[in-house]
Amino acid sequence: MIRLYVSLLLVMLLSACAQQPAAPLAATGESESALLSTSNVGINVAPLPATSVPDYMTRQLQDLNQALADSESKNWQVTQLADGSIRVQTSSDAVFDHQSAELRPSVLDVCAKFAQIALRYEKTVIHIVANGRDADPVDYRQSLSDRRASAFAMYLSTQGINGVRLRYEGSAIRETNNLVILIRPMVIGAEQQAWMSPS
Repeated sequence: MIRLYVSLLLVMLLSACAQQPAAPLAATGESESALLSTSNVGINVAPLPATSVPDYMTRQLQDLNQALADSESKNWQVTQLADGSIRVQTSSDAVFDHQSAELRPSVLDVCAKFAQIALRYEKTVIHIVANGRDADPVDYRQSLSDRRASAFAMYLSTQGINGVRLRYEGSAIRETNNLVILIRPMVIGAEQQAWMSPS
């Protein structure tokens, strides 16, 4: 009888494990960096020839500006950096409730628009840096920031963006209260630069 219970318990455990989805994302923090080993960096992300990067990133910038131009997304700033990368920034308060890591329902339409553009420009790596300035002490602020970055990355993953392209981290710097998304191109011969942490 005991053997039967043990066997049933093992079957239930194995069945539950089989149904768990594999973690699609990689944190830049060491505690979760095992989710994406350095040997896997760049898999499924086709690099661009250096000569194609300016046009590719400029078109992506234009599409993002157009998609985020309406009143719902007026708090989202889109800029192109000197290296061609694109920086998208908004206030953490616009995305998350006070001391929460859940995306506000009111921001999901804007996030979906961003995801649609990111899906079209798949030759990029997307870095997400979130801040939890509204929390104390510092270790809790770091934890909240990490969870916010993870939640935004997970949302993008649910919208169909390959988790290999997503990197995320929290920032406990008290002077900032932003969600920053840095989009870097994968360039032939300089692939590793796309994966470097922006912080």
